[in-house]
Amino acid sequence: MNKYCYSKEELALIENNPFPFVIYQYLDSKMVTVAVSGGFLEMFGFKDRQEAFDKIDNEMYMNTHSDDIARIADSAYRFAANGEEYKVHFRIKIKGQYRNVKAIGKHINKPGGYSLAMVTYTDEGPAENSAEKGSKQEIRHYVITNFNKALNEGWIKVYYQAIVRASNGRVCEEEALSRWIDPDRGIIMPDEFIPVLEESGLVYKLDLYVTDLIIRKLKDQEEAGLYVVPQTLNLSRTDFYSCDIVEEIRRRMDEAGIEHSKLTIEITESVIGKDVDFMTEQIERFQALGFKIWMDDYGSGYSSPELLQKIHFDTIKFDMQYIRHINESDANRIILTELIKMAVALNIDAVVEGVETKEQAEFLKEIGCAKLQGYYYVKPIPMEEIIERYRKGIQIGFENPKESDYYSIIGKVNLYDLTFTEDDDNENLLNNYFNTIPMAIMEMNETDHWIVRANPSYKEFFSRNFDIRSSSESKIESIDEFLGGRKRVFIKALKQCALDGKRVILDERSPDGEVAHILIRRVAVNLVTNVVAFVVMILGVEGVKNKENFSYNYIAQTLSSDYMSLYYVDLDTDNFVEYSSGVSYDDLSIERHGRNFFEHIKNEGIVNIYSEDIDEFTSSFTKEKILDALNKNGVYTLTTRIVEKGEPIYIHLKAVRIKTKGNEIIIGISNIDAQKKQQESFERIKEEQITYSRIAALSGNYVVIFTINPYTSEYTTYTHKERKIKSGLPLSGYHFLDNFKIACKVMVHPEDLDRVIDELNMENIKKQIEQTGIFSTIYREMRGGEAKYVMLRVALVDEKDGKKLLFGIMDINEQIRREQEAASKLTAARNEANLDALTGVKNKHAYIDVEAQIDSLIEQGEPQEFAIVVMDINGLKMVNDTKGHQAGDEYIRQGCNIICKIFRHSPVYRVGGDEFAVFAQGSDYNNIDKLMDLLNESNIKNKDTGEVVIAGGMARYRNERCVADVFSKADANMYQNKRLLKL
Repeated sequence: MNKYCYSKEELALIENNPFPFVIYQYLDSKMVTVAVSGGFLEMFGFKDRQEAFDKIDNEMYMNTHSDDIARIADSAYRFAANGEEYKVHFRIKIKGQYRNVKAIGKHINKPGGYSLAMVTYTDEGPAENSAEKGSKQEIRHYVITNFNKALNEGWIKVYYQAIVRASNGRVCEEEALSRWIDPDRGIIMPDEFIPVLEESGLVYKLDLYVTDLIIRKLKDQEEAGLYVVPQTLNLSRTDFYSCDIVEEIRRRMDEAGIEHSKLTIEITESVIGKDVDFMTEQIERFQALGFKIWMDDYGSGYSSPELLQKIHFDTIKFDMQYIRHINESDANRIILTELIKMAVALNIDAVVEGVETKEQAEFLKEIGCAKLQGYYYVKPIPMEEIIERYRKGIQIGFENPKESDYYSIIGKVNLYDLTFTEDDDNENLLNNYFNTIPMAIMEMNETDHWIVRANPSYKEFFSRNFDIRSSSESKIESIDEFLGGRKRVFIKALKQCALDGKRVILDERSPDGEVAHILIRRVAVNLVTNVVAFVVMILGVEGVKNKENFSYNYIAQTLSSDYMSLYYVDLDTDNFVEYSSGVSYDDLSIERHGRNFFEHIKNEGIVNIYSEDIDEFTSSFTKEKILDALNKNGVYTLTTRIVEKGEPIYIHLKAVRIKTKGNEIIIGISNIDAQKKQQESFERIKEEQITYSRIAALSGNYVVIFTINPYTSEYTTYTHKERKIKSGLPLSGYHFLDNFKIACKVMVHPEDLDRVIDELNMENIKKQIEQTGIFSTIYREMRGGEAKYVMLRVALVDEKDGKKLLFGIMDINEQIRREQEAASKLTAARNEANLDALTGVKNKHAYIDVEAQIDSLIEQGEPQEFAIVVMDINGLKMVNDTKGHQAGDEYIRQGCNIICKIFRHSPVYRVGGDEFAVFAQGSDYNNIDKLMDLLNESNIKNKDTGEVVIAGGMARYRNERCVADVFSKADANMYQNKRLLKL
């Protein structure tokens, strides 16, 4: 939609109105000024209407008190984007003094679908100012003030932390981390300076600075003869709004001649935020250019698998909280294992950060975590130390990039996952495994074979049977020892599997006569070294004398060791064998042989089923339903309860087919009571976390919290014992809002009272909660005769007894006061982008913005009168060549001063090294010929005295197509004048 234009008659009425107001339009996610009243110009001290337009559109909050910027900006956004009410008080500096101003906005709908907003302003007198600062605020000030200096002087260093490939122990990536090492303050921590840069919109400068240093490192590393592995760069949400970060990074990589695959982009879920569509587009742009994208800190907040359905990430980096707690319970290990499985199933690599011990590293390798990061391997170090570690021979070592695919494949093998026993085209792999079958990764070259890693079941199996105490990594010869050197069949099977890639199941007999049932499957081939990797599994061991021992051992190795009972059932004959487990891993005994298994179940039952579950159990546990589930899914499962010692406990039944001849199944019954109750506990904890997180969102430096039943209006008050409030509001009762509004008359500052009363209606509160998840408003509360800023926040939470509204009042008085100078510095930092550092006038970037505004007016058919003056400082090259560039800079400043004095009512722009431009409007436009005469007079005088001479050309707008055409005419006139000045 285009910018709205008033008729000339309407615009004249607005501009001549003595009442202060502005008409805005919300266009392309930005507030655009449409019209300004004469009263507004007078109230805020603007010289002319163009100056007012410039300030409002480009520097809206320049003179606003820094304590108030965030609050009124938020209110303005909600007013513009969501149609909410706009009533704010703020302080703004007018003619050197802060004044209290009240602003009230209302929406105006115009024909053609145009939506405008009229904001009126009232001057309510002088405002007090507080200069109180806190230590955090001082750091904010220091960071904003010294950021550019820190970049220019190299105070900000980049440290690199290795990310290690689990399958080879080599560095496969490095994460680039910023460190601010200040000459005066020492180390400023990243969690201190990065949030400040994010809030101020300056973090993109940091991230592009880090990108440049990464590029330099990649080149230095290659020159040093080291393998070059990808570097990961963390990006902030504001990077994507401050500049075209995708294009900026692409350009830098291309100019350096470095492959895009050598730089990986890390973003957190919070970076994506609510603008999923926009961020998805940016991520896909990166990926289309060959950059890989990682999701960082998965699990640090409210990470949702739903996001993984919308955006394909190349890698998920799991937050260190997962690894910190794996030794606390089996549940924590299971959760992390399943998350890794989820990533692998989505064809996403997994990285776990925060690895600090060998035990943690071993566990992560076993469950198929591809990459590991943490102090167990190395802390973040600068490039110089990386080179030094190589010199001393204590480096971890970089991975050969040509071997990355090989090690990536074997690193993802989960040693608890029996999918590697199945054919590749089986779609139900995950339904057919038990987690304790002995499994190992083996490698083989032309002369040797060795074990790379093994799961605890594999290690325990050989340790128990052969007294092997060291069965972890590096050339384990366990199978060889078991075979007693008679391993020709095994070696032949390995070689055949290496050639054709087909899985092999073979029987090998030991010197004692026992037969090992071994499965071999090729998983990867290293094209650099020709090493082949296999999964090797021990399916079972059959003794010589006891024929039924095979069934026992097969079951013992295939099912987990904590089964209460196991049944071997021949579905063709319904004959069965019942086993029960003892205490030790391999202590299974045959309880009975029987016939008519399913009749046996009906008459005697497997176990003592809990009375409430009997009907469901008997209807679900039938031969027909078991066969149907096995045919469809490859597995049959049922959870029910039995009675043990008078108490109901949860059990889990699982049936799978035996991969042998015939129609035989194994049914296992396991006690899952602890897991089930733990799951219920997790659910309760989850509910409590939701409730407490909402309360925490409200509380902060709280004064009081109310819980309200939204249906009955019954409420209860919670307040700190040292912070009793004197409002006359009963601590509990009904009709909360009515009582609270009465209390507001005592608590709320008179100037805020009407607004607060208006906002506090249930319909408005519910509407905001539905839209944003929370209702909030800021007002001043009277305490001891003083006005203190507080924030009222309202959230809707689910509790076991139904939904509740939580009203929380937070003391934010100190917070608001401490933001003053930081926001002021922020405004100065933002203004810096439009100013020329040498002369102090506006730069070419500012000129382009004004050019675009005037072009827009021309396109709409309502251009304003203007002229462009183009000027060039004569003789600059001679000054630079004869006296040096410092003298040249002073020469430019002198010329700029002459221009500013002549065109004192118009904005001056430095658009080139010695070239300046002026947009002349208003009085300067009317007197443009006189001003050009003044410039000519100055040149005549200065030419005689040897001072600065400025060639100038002017052109008025005469219905040209765009501003650039007017500029070209002025530029041609300037060159004509330049030739005359040389005569």
